[in-house]
Amino acid sequence: GASGASEEAIQEAERSLDVRFPPDYLELMRAVNGYEGSMGATWLRLWPIEELVSRNQEQQAPRYAPGFVVFGSNGGGETFAFVRTAGSAIVQVPDETMDRQTDRVEVDIILEE
Repeated sequence: GASGASEEAIQEAERSLDVRFPPDYLELMRAVNGYEGSMGATWLRLWPIEELVSRNQEQQAPRYAPGFVVFGSNGGGETFAFVRTAGSAIVQVPDETMDRQTDRVEVDIILEE
């Protein structure tokens, strides 16, 4: 299996992205540091901690979604992001409409053992 993210990598990503990751997300990243599979009714691809800064730059998140930090996708055209100002709130954003707030839908991601 995959090894977990190091504390150094987590801290570097939090500094670079100016965010505090939600505790449940950190727990998962410390265990597996990246994930792809079914989580309930949602297909989930979580990027490894070391890829978060480059993925946010590639998706132009600072420009189109400045209040968000993208951290994964469903592999089908939608991105998952943390809301910077709402603690651990997570949203699902259609990739082609990342800059239109009305298309954001909150999703409930439940971490499974």
